[in-house]
Amino acid sequence: MQQNGENAYLICTGEITNKEHEFVFASSDKKQTHITNIEDAVSRFQTIYFESDSIDGNYWKNNYDKNIGIPIFYRKKDGQYDIGLTQLFKLLYPHTLKNAIKQTVKPNSLDLAHTLFGTEKEKLALKGRVYLSHFKTEAKPKVFIKDLTMTLGGPKPSFYPTYISQNCKNDGKVQDNNYHTLMQNGEIAGWKRYPIHHNRPNVNSIPQSDTTATFNPLGIYKQDGTFDEFSFTGKLRYHNLKPQELGAILSALTFHANQENFYHNIGLAKAHGFGKIQITIDTSTHQEALKSFEAMMTLLTKEKLNKEWVETEQIKELFAMHYKETNIDRKLKYLILDPDRRINQFSDVKNIKEDGRDCLPKYSVLTNLPVKLPIKSPFYGE
Repeated sequence: MQQNGENAYLICTGEITNKEHEFVFASSDKKQTHITNIEDAVSRFQTIYFESDSIDGNYWKNNYDKNIGIPIFYRKKDGQYDIGLTQLFKLLYPHTLKNAIKQTVKPNSLDLAHTLFGTEKEKLALKGRVYLSHFKTEAKPKVFIKDLTMTLGGPKPSFYPTYISQNCKNDGKVQDNNYHTLMQNGEIAGWKRYPIHHNRPNVNSIPQSDTTATFNPLGIYKQDGTFDEFSFTGKLRYHNLKPQELGAILSALTFHANQENFYHNIGLAKAHGFGKIQITIDTSTHQEALKSFEAMMTLLTKEKLNKEWVETEQIKELFAMHYKETNIDRKLKYLILDPDRRINQFSDVKNIKEDGRDCLPKYSVLTNLPVKLPIKSPFYGE
């Protein structure tokens, strides 16, 4: 297009409600001001726009022409440049999730998972000593429902109401009504897990979009609502394990020899209630290994927390999420992201509301489980 007799470019950015104006950039033939030492700014720009779901960013990533370039806005503050694709552009958090994790986990430290299954941590490589075969079934399960389309993704790590530790009250509201974000050097909230569903999974398909996946879940629900179960078998091989290490594996698989009361969940659709499984092991032949693991963990927690290992907050929350009698299915729902209907509940959660900002309370608080949740050690009193 022409502006004042010169070549110019009309720059259209992403949709904003009630937006009335766009920008016109003068031709690049005009004399330019060259900015140097902006490698860091370019790196942040690529992270924000090219490695995210930004509409404008994905357009320019796929249509970049070095002869034309990419139209950007920039600012200079405290000697540092920031660049973006719109006048009110995004800024990268000064801290990362890696920084947040380091607040609770020592860098380059090894835990049992690393030492058992191996790791390729920075400046360290360790071969695993535990190996799993494929698990197969001799049954021929039918398709539960054909071509089920659902949202299977999860929130981005930048969704700070859940990923970053908040001062969360039991009513699910932030205590001081201010979120901790990666603008501060916050702590990671914990390890991400999906709780089991008590009832049969929701099977309502939704229209296909960029955020959905279509799959065919296997198995049949009977008339009375129970599931026609089928089994998978495979092998777990291990080499040169200490009794405590073997006990750790058995404890993880059987909820510390309480397997009859708990379910694991596996697979990409577990957030919707699929993939609920129970692992059964004859722990009577491995009691010494389980005892050795429990003794080690109890010694560590008593030294640091002055309590028994099975009474720690982490174990209580883990068991509450997988207890087979837990039933809060009505609360286990995906937030909705539907641009066509202008619905973005992820964004809504971050906004201040009259009744306060939302956060994720402890799972045991949501469930109102009985005090005598069966997570005691079967070996106490021996």
